[in-house]
Amino acid sequence: MQQPPAPFGSAFNGYAATTPDGWTGGDSTYSVRMPDGRTLWLFSGTFLGPLNANSTRPTGAKLINNTFVIQDGDELTTVHVGTASAPKAIMPPPDDSHWFWSGDGFIVGARLQVIYQRYRKAGTGPMQFAFDGNVVAAFSLSNLKTPASVEKLPSDSGVAWGSAILPASRSGDGYTYVHGVSDAQTDKAMRVARVHYEQSSAGSLLISYNVNSLDNRVVDSADLYRDTSIYRPRFYRVSIR
Repeated sequence: MQQPPAPFGSAFNGYAATTPDGWTGGDSTYSVRMPDGRTLWLFSGTFLGPLNANSTRPTGAKLINNTFVIQDGDELTTVHVGTASAPKAIMPPPDDSHWFWSGDGFIVGARLQVIYQRYRKAGTGPMQFAFDGNVVAAFSLSNLKTPASVEKLPSDSGVAWGSAILPASRSGDGYTYVHGVSDAQTDKAMRVARVHYEQSSAGSLLISYNVNSLDNRVVDSADLYRDTSIYRPRFYRVSIR
């Protein structure tokens, strides 16, 4: 049975059809409710307009690695750096061989916190990239074009964090839960970490993740655990500014 379109689908389709230089398509889609009631959409790879008259995308359409789109009712505004003719990603790459794709985000006070995964060029196959680390970027809500700070997150385990965030305001137990995915070609496994606000401060967040599911395997090369019900936390403190 055909499902009706999502309520926001018509707004995005209409915007893509008419914008001269804004969002016409993107992946890694996340959304955050802003304090003033607007919705902030977070995207990874983003195509920018315009589209052709028949709604197809020109072969030379501009593509950047990450953007925001602000939704105010049915009105959409694309946020990126650079100019319309030379757009750049909000989260700039450290060099020509690396880039950032977006994870989920959440708002703390007047700051937007977004987890980004850093990737690098690698290999010669159809998927010529490899995971290279996690960072958390903080943006002032008054300036979404430039991160106010960027801090490293745990990455040695090969987990790409930020696939979903459940904030403390909705978790029911006072913790913020950060989900991630193991960096594997096939049979990827989900991971979860949590933020300990009771042991955090104005300048840092205390985060733990379950080392039982990372370090205590029956077989090193397999995703088999001795006791997955035991939460054996490894703690990591992340500075925030």
